[in-house]
Amino acid sequence: MTNSCQGNAAKRPRKMTLTDSIFIVIFVALFLLVVIDAMVPTVRFLFLPSVFGQSLYSVISGALILYYGLIWGVRKVADQIKKEKNSERRLRTLISKAFEFIGLVKMGPIDSLYVSFSMLTGMVFNILILYGVAISSGGILYRRPFPSDIYLTIRFLIVAPLFEELIFRGVYLSAFLKILGRNYISVALGLMLSSITFGWIHTDQFPVPVIKTAGAFLLGIIYLAKWKKNFLATYLAHFGLNFVGVFLYVGHT
Repeated sequence: MTNSCQGNAAKRPRKMTLTDSIFIVIFVALFLLVVIDAMVPTVRFLFLPSVFGQSLYSVISGALILYYGLIWGVRKVADQIKKEKNSERRLRTLISKAFEFIGLVKMGPIDSLYVSFSMLTGMVFNILILYGVAISSGGILYRRPFPSDIYLTIRFLIVAPLFEELIFRGVYLSAFLKILGRNYISVALGLMLSSITFGWIHTDQFPVPVIKTAGAFLLGIIYLAKWKKNFLATYLAHFGLNFVGVFLYVGHT
């Protein structure tokens, strides 16, 4: 019987390239920064909220991972692109591969059901988290009025999930498993590194980073559960998490 966690695409580590080595260094460095931040509060200035609405750490790490992710992604389909005879066909091939990666093509009924279930899972997860926080803190779960700031709402519901999933699941976790091979150890390590790093870039007070880390584990599992058509599912699960956060909050009387 084939190991269900290994899948068909990447059972063993591939030969390490320079880009792969840079990836691993970035992954480990970002995780070590999280550890340092947790143990040495004096370095917190690196993680304070910036004008981007996230921490400086979030902006830098996202830019680095996305930059090398694009290099890694283009190199992955470079041979197929070179076979095309003109620039227009090369561009169309690149775009089609990108759409295939995020799961927007070749979706059957089961895939659509999985994507819908993923969004529902994200919503239920956040409701349960908020309810648990309300009980443990002696608070009450309140419903927010419809947001008046449409720009911030769109950024929170669409832009943030898209960017964060592209970085932390679409590039970080995906590349990590492609480099090290997809087995129980690499999956567990990749989930730990990507989830804790994701949780800590949100510079809220404790226990919010812990809750964000738990949410990132859920998103990572959703991402891995359907290896080829996964990004759309994890994006909509993230959308579901944030959607609940727009309309529900924990308050204290």
